[in-house]
Order: sequence, then C-alpha cells, then structure tokens
Amino acid sequence: MEYSVSRSKRKSITIYVKDGKISVRAPLKTDFKVIDNFVASKERWILRKLAESSDRMKRYSDVFEGREFPYFGKRLVPCVTDKKRIWSNDEYLFVPQEFYSNGVFVCSDLFLAAVKKYYMREAKSYLGERLKEIGEHYGFSYSNFSLTNAKSKWGSCDSANRIRLNWRLIMLPKSLCDYVAVHELMHTVEHNHSRNFWKGVATIYPRYKEAISCLKDAGMLINLWR
Repeated sequence: MEYSVSRSKRKSITIYVKDGKISVRAPLKTDFKVIDNFVASKERWILRKLAESSDRMKRYSDVFEGREFPYFGKRLVPCVTDKKRIWSNDEYLFVPQEFYSNGVFVCSDLFLAAVKKYYMREAKSYLGERLKEIGEHYGFSYSNFSLTNAKSKWGSCDSANRIRLNWRLIMLPKSLCDYVAVHELMHTVEHNHSRNFWKGVATIYPRYKEAISCLKDAGMLINLWR
C-alpha cells in the first residue's frame, strides 16, 4: 500500500485518503516502522475510504473531463450559441462558436478559463446577495464579503468578521450554499466550533449534519479548474 508521509510538530499520526491517494502526517521523530505498522493497522478503513473515493471520482468523471458542467447542483451540457459570451439555463451551458472546431466542442484551457470567469461573476452576485439576505434576516453583521479560490475550504470568517466564500459553491445546490453562508455568519458571533456554535447553526439550519456530509462528498470539486 503506497502512501506519502509528511512530518511536523504534532503529537499523533493521522491518515488522510483523498482523490485515491493516501497521505500520512506524523510527528517529527516517528520511526518509519511505527508509521508503517500504524498504516497496516488501519488497512480495512483505508480500503473502504479508497473505494468511496473511487466511486466519487467515477461520478464526477464527466465533470473533470469537460463533458458536463455542475451549476447549482445540476449537470449542464455544452451547447453552441451565436452570442459572444458564455451563459446558461437549467439544462445547457451555452458556448460561443469560437470554442468549436469543425462543429465539435473543444474543452480547451482557454475555454475553462472563460467558464471560470463566468462562474465567478455569477458566484459573486448570487452568494453576495444570499449572504446579505440571510445575515439581515437573522441579525448577523459582517465587515466584508469576497470570493476565494481556497484549496480545502468552502468558506471562512476571520477575526475581523470578513467572510470569504469559495466561488465553486456556485456548482452546488442552493441549499448547500445557504448552509455555508449560515456557518460563516455564525462565526461572526462564535469564532470557534464550540457547542454554542453548533447550537446556533442548528437553530437556523437544522439539517446541518446532512449538509456537511454532502459538502464532503463534493469536496473534489474544490480542485476543479485551478
């Protein structure tokens, strides 16, 4: 079983399985045999996580290969348009003629850059407005909103109550966008994940555990179109 190891000033060994790869984080002076034995002891768990990861990769293969484009929880398929810009409806991502060659759609780096620009523009408008609506409705106050291209987080809120939301949230169902907004807004009053924090989240978004599970399942989308 192949895995990568990174060492740092930590007290315990931790295993991560992501996108079909196994990585281990260990204390600085941990002997390799200790690490190897620890990994061996977790083999059943690792194999289960690898199977789950493989299943997710299969389900998102059309997205990563450019045949489908996730948008508010739906899978849009590319369709040619005579307009000069990218736009979408509930079924199609309309693509200008310039991204077609001999009548065939070409998912090039240039096209993906254009799609990312379109998504970010839509994300800034929708997420910004939704954050404002939820904040005003429940009496939250935040100092600033911006988009982020974070590699591992859907959102964040710093000590100055500046909220950042990952632009890829635009790919997920609106209900999950709302959960992330609620989560970060709650951090403006509870800068931790204490019992009070989760109690506050549950008051506004009772099915938050289900939302967390869905976000984990969609986690590989965070690495899309970097």
